[in-house]
Amino acid sequence: MFTYPICNFSASKLPTLEFLDNSISASNIQNHSFSGVNFGEESSDRLIVACLSGFRGASVTISSATIGGVSATANMTYSASLTQMYIISAVVPSGTLGVIDVVFNNTTNWVPLSVFSVKDYESTTPVITETLASSPLSASISRDKGTAVIAHAINYSYSGAITWGGTAGLTEYESQYGENIRHSSAMNLFESGGSDLTVTATSSGSSENRMQVIGFR
Repeated sequence: MFTYPICNFSASKLPTLEFLDNSISASNIQNHSFSGVNFGEESSDRLIVACLSGFRGASVTISSATIGGVSATANMTYSASLTQMYIISAVVPSGTLGVIDVVFNNTTNWVPLSVFSVKDYESTTPVITETLASSPLSASISRDKGTAVIAHAINYSYSGAITWGGTAGLTEYESQYGENIRHSSAMNLFESGGSDLTVTATSSGSSENRMQVIGFR
């Protein structure tokens, strides 16, 4: 699966960042399909960003993925022995509702999904990609004015909450749990530049504490 970055060098205003939807596919299968996903308002440059995780006792990777029928880029992948995390994206100009299909190389159970959109960006190539595979889940990021930052985190504990903090000021928009895994996602649009900001997900889970952070500008 190969896609190419799209650049919009004429962008003169801040990007827009929006949380759109969340869902769960609970079956232990290879092809997880999410139908009726809210894609938000149509736009020629609408970048749909999807955060997912998986739960399985073997490493699992994404074989292919589509968002609204458009081939998606796997921007970030983390695969461990028990849990996995992914961030995928695609430019999907049309449709207010659609299907997100993700095919894995092996069966995986309980796949939560959170969906965001970014518009008026300069490039579909991420300017921030950070993965934390153990506690403390705290990433230091530098960002330019107009950076749209999205993060998601998981833990292995049915009752283990995830709380977002840090100087980057991300706000939680989704929290789901099942099969002893909790998944949470958060976002923030930065209207000014800066460095050495922290994205922190404080987890009370007993193990498998993970976090991914991605930024588009």
